[in-house]
Amino acid sequence: MTVPNKVLLIGYLTEGTFSHLVNLAYENSYSIEVLDLNYLNNIKSFKITLEDPIFSIDFGDKVYKVEKGSVFYRGFYRSGFDNELVAKNFFYELESFLQIASTSATLKVFNPPRSLACNSNKYLHLRKLKLSKFRVPETIVTNMPDRISTYIAPNHTWVNKGVSGTRTIVNSVGGYECFRLGMLNNCPSLFQRRVFGYDVRVHFIQTAYVALKISSNKVDYRYAKRQGGSLIVEEIELPQSIYFKCIDYMQKNDSNFIGFDFKVDEYGKWWILEANPMPGFEFFDQFCGNRIGIKLLEVLMLANSIINKPSMAGNDVYISKERIPMIDLG
Repeated sequence: MTVPNKVLLIGYLTEGTFSHLVNLAYENSYSIEVLDLNYLNNIKSFKITLEDPIFSIDFGDKVYKVEKGSVFYRGFYRSGFDNELVAKNFFYELESFLQIASTSATLKVFNPPRSLACNSNKYLHLRKLKLSKFRVPETIVTNMPDRISTYIAPNHTWVNKGVSGTRTIVNSVGGYECFRLGMLNNCPSLFQRRVFGYDVRVHFIQTAYVALKISSNKVDYRYAKRQGGSLIVEEIELPQSIYFKCIDYMQKNDSNFIGFDFKVDEYGKWWILEANPMPGFEFFDQFCGNRIGIKLLEVLMLANSIINKPSMAGNDVYISKERIPMIDLG
């Protein structure tokens, strides 16, 4: 007789993706334990221990423990805690212990904190994608206005987005943006040659995936509805070559769960834009019957199958505050 894994979900219940996953678990009667990171406002001390196969977090009045099970971590430090020092120390220790736990033969971590790191630097991120043989659009990361005004014509054949891990709304580079190029002096930004075609968002949960073809008349389909645009979404199958490149990338980055963003041009060529190691998937789940979240929970609960990585089997800046959405849909 097999016993399901003990599953600990760590994140903010006030954040869309995490609350979506927790609600799915309850609706489908999965046995889970939830550590709401908002609880850090109530603590004065903590203790985190890892004595393989047991991982535990002790707040004194509350103890969270996983033995031979799974941890899903969708956490990040954000300012505003009542005791900032305790909160900062907690995140430092938690991520250190989760990284160590990810090497255990009896604990499964989605995703190890180290696997999240390169996404905070888009230049490094794209370099790593190239190493896995993905086709990457021509990209410029710069804070030099003259370089952009000389190299890029204001005819919407290039797009612009943030260079860090902070979510920004993608814009095409046209007349309005060119009047604001001087603001690049305050912060570097990423410019990328635009690929005209449809988008594909693929969520990989270890070796399983859900792929969605997305057609829109707006540059950033995630915000098409609020911009008065159109959005058509349908499930598709991945070409075998893309499937294996995704698995290869996940292996190299010790990841169990990634959201890959592609553009497919008029010639059928697949171009990668990003591989998000902490994907906000609740937006996409509405188009596939919540299969992303359900599959993630199934793998987390999977008994006697601990697999830590898949197998082949303040100043005004160029990107304005209006382009940093309140809700992360990526």
